[in-house]
Amino acid sequence: MTVEQENLSQHGVDAEALVDALVARKLLELSNEGAREELIAGIAALLRQSQGRRERAEALAEWLIAQRSVAELYASDDELAEMLGSR
Repeated sequence: MTVEQENLSQHGVDAEALVDALVARKLLELSNEGAREELIAGIAALLRQSQGRRERAEALAEWLIAQRSVAELYASDDELAEMLGSR
C-alpha cells in the first residue's frame, strides 16, 4: 500500500473511486480524459485537509468548479456529502 493509499484509507475515501463514480453517474463532466489523474491527486489532498462530511463536500464542490479540467459539475453538495459518507 502506498503512502497515498494509506492516507486515503484513513479518511475512508478513495479519490479514484470517487472520480469514477461521479463520472459514471453523470455528476461530473471532464474537459478531457487526461484530467482524471490530476483530479484524483487534487481530491486526495483536499480530503486529507478537510474535516466533516458536509465540510468536505462543500470544499470539494468549490474546488472542482475551479478546475479547468472540469467541464461541468452537476452534483449538489448533498449528493457529494452522501457519496463521501458511503466511502
